[in-house]
Amino acid sequence: MDKIIDILDSIAYEKGLKIDDVENALKEALIKTAQKMVDETLTFDANIDRVNKKLELFQKIEVVDEEDQRLHANAVNKYGEAINYENFITLEEANVIDPDLEIGDFMNYDLEFENMGRNAATILHSNFEYRLQRFIEENIVSKYKDKIGKIVSG
Repeated sequence: MDKIIDILDSIAYEKGLKIDDVENALKEALIKTAQKMVDETLTFDANIDRVNKKLELFQKIEVVDEEDQRLHANAVNKYGEAINYENFITLEEANVIDPDLEIGDFMNYDLEFENMGRNAATILHSNFEYRLQRFIEENIVSKYKDKIGKIVSG
């Protein structure tokens, strides 16, 4: 994965996209792939480290009070949807790992994308392509949006 930055730069140049859009497309695709391969109810995030030319994928775990209702297996949000208690850790448990953590902080549990297999690579590819295509379409629409309804004089 050490050439990931070069590949992203090439894609941005070839497709006429901003590098930020390409990076965001890859991050979103990685998160969707992790949700599909691991668990859709877990909270994931991704980071592209340009300095070290690394791609990082991790589960985000929020530090909460021991009495927080989200720690219970049957907890639901305000829409009645189940909350996965694995997205949360008590302050006491978190302080065993890092004593500087406080309520509201997040811990990151690194995931190795390479260990997810070929299925994950296929899902990532299709998610990435889909998101890139959306950015291309948005660029085309925004380019011509202000010209819609105007008469072209010749």
